[in-house]
Amino acid sequence: MTSSRPVGRPKVQPDADNSVRNLLISVALELFASRTYSQVSTREIAEKAGSNIGMIRYYFGNKAGLFEACIAEFYRPIVAVLQQMEQEESTDIEKMILCYYELLAEHPNWPRMLITSMQLDSGTEQRAALERVIRKLRELIVKVVSREGALQPECNPRFASTSILSIILFPFLMPDALRKQNGLLLDSETLSQLAAHNAQVLRHGLLAGNRNER
Repeated sequence: MTSSRPVGRPKVQPDADNSVRNLLISVALELFASRTYSQVSTREIAEKAGSNIGMIRYYFGNKAGLFEACIAEFYRPIVAVLQQMEQEESTDIEKMILCYYELLAEHPNWPRMLITSMQLDSGTEQRAALERVIRKLRELIVKVVSREGALQPECNPRFASTSILSIILFPFLMPDALRKQNGLLLDSETLSQLAAHNAQVLRHGLLAGNRNER
């Protein structure tokens, strides 16, 4: 007589529960950031994480759910900085830009992955998952810069968020040859200088007051 396989959640030790989930996200994030969505399989993710597909189904439901969790995890530090800015009523954008650059330095292909995903047909699981997370990030940026006195009077908060994201992401979307011609390296020292420069551009062209804020 053969015993039946237990139904329900795969067995995981309680103290290992979060570590399994976090490891799946970490491995998947690396793969999604370096390949197209279709080139990454849940089987490969599970194998590289030393887990199994059942755990992916349990924690995330499916591949799209895991993809969404990866995007949310990537943006978590940036959201934390924006929330701190909101609480402190600060318009010092340099800290947020630098945080973004530190993440992009680890995952330089991330912006191209975003563009590829957003070019897919509306309603595809990959684009839908990305839109849900990006919408929250954009709304938080708009909220931070929409406070009374945060922007110069002639600036539109909706367009301001677009300007901020564009100035951050563009260096990572430039062709390599164009970056080299402009002496723009994606190393930590250059990105730190670029964050300070871009913050100055935004302070003088977009943000009101606090122009001497560092």
